[in-house]
Amino acid sequence: MQTDIQRLFRGLADPTRRELIAILANDEHSISGLAARFDSSRNAIVKHLKVLEDGGIVGSYSRGKEKCHFLRAENLKPAYEWLSDYEKFWDNKLLQLKSAVEESRHE
Repeated sequence: MQTDIQRLFRGLADPTRRELIAILANDEHSISGLAARFDSSRNAIVKHLKVLEDGGIVGSYSRGKEKCHFLRAENLKPAYEWLSDYEKFWDNKLLQLKSAVEESRHE
């Protein structure tokens, strides 16, 4: 069984899903409206949206015969927090690289 954070990162793992997130960050869209932006089939987009919904990244509601999707940006916070733990690591690595470059310039 997957944990919430695993489902969240599964949603973020695919480039098409990340593009869907970027689109939904600006406004809600129907499945048809989203599918029209991709070369993929409508069914493929529906599958991506299901993964995003399972991860809590996207929500949906029915509007007449259409199903509309919207971003649940607040649910991305656990991913941000997990990644921010590694910010210190990368900051340190970049400082080391900067020092090495500066030392090589003085030689």
